[in-house]
Amino acid sequence: MKIKVSGIENAQIKRLVLFRKFGKPAKILTMLYDPETSVRMAAHGVHADEYFNLYDYLCDIREVEQRQIQPTDILKMAKLPLSSVTEKNKRYYLKGKLTLFIDTFSNGNVKRVLHYGPDEKYTSEDKYDVRGFLSSTIIFDVNQRRLVDIYYDLAGNKRITQRWQLKDEKVSKTSVIVDDGQRKTILTGKNELQAYFLSQLAEAFPQSAFITDRALDVSWAMENTKTPIYKALFLHNIHATNLLKNPTSKDYNFNYRQPLLNLNQWDCMIAQTDQQAADCRLQFPDDKVVKISGASWDPETVTKNKLKDRQPYKMISISRISPEKRIEEQIHIFNKIHAEIPDATFDIWGLVSDDDYFDKLKQQIKELKLEKEIQFHDFALDISKVYDEAQLMIVTSEYEGVMLVINEALSHGVPVIAYDFKYAPREFIIPGENGNIVAMGDRGIAASTGIDLLQDKKKWQEYSNHAYESALRFSQKEVFAQWQQISERAAEFYEKGGQQ
Repeated sequence: MKIKVSGIENAQIKRLVLFRKFGKPAKILTMLYDPETSVRMAAHGVHADEYFNLYDYLCDIREVEQRQIQPTDILKMAKLPLSSVTEKNKRYYLKGKLTLFIDTFSNGNVKRVLHYGPDEKYTSEDKYDVRGFLSSTIIFDVNQRRLVDIYYDLAGNKRITQRWQLKDEKVSKTSVIVDDGQRKTILTGKNELQAYFLSQLAEAFPQSAFITDRALDVSWAMENTKTPIYKALFLHNIHATNLLKNPTSKDYNFNYRQPLLNLNQWDCMIAQTDQQAADCRLQFPDDKVVKISGASWDPETVTKNKLKDRQPYKMISISRISPEKRIEEQIHIFNKIHAEIPDATFDIWGLVSDDDYFDKLKQQIKELKLEKEIQFHDFALDISKVYDEAQLMIVTSEYEGVMLVINEALSHGVPVIAYDFKYAPREFIIPGENGNIVAMGDRGIAASTGIDLLQDKKKWQEYSNHAYESALRFSQKEVFAQWQQISERAAEFYEKGGQQ
């Protein structure tokens, strides 16, 4: 998990916070090796006992107190005479020969160490966890190609050994040996390693429900655990293409293709909106489809701001900067609004995931001569203030599984104008009360609706009041009650001995 997370990770964190509030044990699972997992999780408010990383778990690394390991410690471990070593730009030389490269984290701890041979080609790389211990070693061949990855426990014992087999300069397959101190398990590739990890968790935490948020990465592992587990596919996006014209489309989203084609191996699929759940029931067994909202918020944490507390005519957009969000439509709509309300401004917040698209948007703004009125802002961990100061949100996506930001805006009293795409607007927006839904591509109606709201203070306040009220449908209490379906279904699954 990165510091700048996508909507999927944001939803995972919100779900964890929800379960934490109501005393439901839950953990976020991560599959990728990352020596900085602990600090990234902490940055998002995830406690050390609320997540498991595959490599940490299989290396028996749980909660660890911070340790210190400095470059001088590395030199001592390498038994280099300090008086004979010179350093330049993190490179360490012994008698003029490059011997080590030592990089550090921002806290001063060692991050990675490259070891060089007599020919000054690197032979291995040690990676250190940000908490201050040796985490892994990569061994290279004479051509500096990756041969072996070794992962250690806190005592420095080898717990996972991954060997890379090359064919025509490309990785053909990998073999993995997991040593738990009592027996060695031989696996092939990341899929088997992930399945082994999930099986270990299933044995350690019996009767757990496993919720898959990134199906593309872990579907095979979920379907091939040694220990039976209750499997739920969580849909964060549209499940197929062309759903506006054909709700029963079988041109499945590549992220969900495997589980949807093998749904008999899964216990349920979770749709976040009534509209998507209805479409799913048109082609999948009714008892496999569950509706649970991904949006949840705590009404006690929100201050109801009146119009006078907000920036006059401030409009916002919050999403990744990516083509499917169709932010160019929002800019066109704002341009029409700005022509009628010269004081209107537009702030676009979000992580840039497509640089070319971002450049096109900036060029569009320049051509419309709106550089002062439209400002881009990078991803932020907390944007409550952004909502509290805004008067209107515009959403023009081509498609979504759900847009949590719509409900976030409404929960802060911000009316929303959205195109009528699948899925999200109809789940949250009540036309004429807390916002409006307009036909796809109808910039004129979207703009006139926005102008009407921004210029009519009484109407805006009515919409804002309804926004606060309508968002209560997705309060933490209401959404947690929906999750009880999964608890009940999982309990029934395990009562039957792990049979669907």
